[in-house]
Amino acid sequence: MDWKLYDDQGKYLQDVNCQYDSLDLATLEHNAEKVEVDFKSKSARIVKYNEGE
Repeated sequence: MDWKLYDDQGKYLQDVNCQYDSLDLATLEHNAEKVEVDFKSKSARIVKYNEGE
């Protein structure tokens, strides 16, 4: 697993296979509304969470 997923504070959450998995897991498992993807560092960071769900 080459990619990493981080929360809005920059805390490591989990390893993921690719950018697509990072987006899926951020929304499905971590209730993310907005995710920032950094292809150079192979990481994704949750920027905003869904508040009403």
